[in-house]
Amino acid sequence: LSRLPKLPIVKYSVDELARMFPAFQHAPFDEAGYNHFALPIHYEDPDGLGDPAEANAFAFLLSDSLDWAPGCYCSRHAYFTFKRCRREMRALSRSYDPKIIASLVNDWSATHAVGGKLIRSLKGYSGELVIYDHSGRHVFQKTYADPREFFELLGDMVVDGLIFFGHEPSAALVKHLHM
Repeated sequence: LSRLPKLPIVKYSVDELARMFPAFQHAPFDEAGYNHFALPIHYEDPDGLGDPAEANAFAFLLSDSLDWAPGCYCSRHAYFTFKRCRREMRALSRSYDPKIIASLVNDWSATHAVGGKLIRSLKGYSGELVIYDHSGRHVFQKTYADPREFFELLGDMVVDGLIFFGHEPSAALVKHLHM
């Protein structure tokens, strides 16, 4: 390699690069996909059957599963952010504060925050999915009142989250998300 002639350094303008590589078009930030920030999942166990750690596991799995949409980019997952933001996560595990949510979403360069509630009962799991925008404004909420299996609830929430973020999952993905 040392005997090969050096290649000339070519400089291109942004416009020239856009013409040379038309597949790589820049989308406006607010239309370019999403980068979700995972919030602690609130836990209720009226029958005393489970463990509050189930809510953390649910948050971790929900965070990972929302990556399935093509519009998802660069998400930091729950386990990582929970360790890095312990004080804020402790506060948010008690109640969702829009100011703290907005601060974390902006600090982590996210577009949205995703959280909710997991309710453990004798009949199974029910809950709620909530999504906040970058300003901490509540923009989506869906309640899952009928108890079901843990992974069935997780799959239902992920599918609804993907649809909210603009991705209609295929039947095969829906099946996979419910396993």
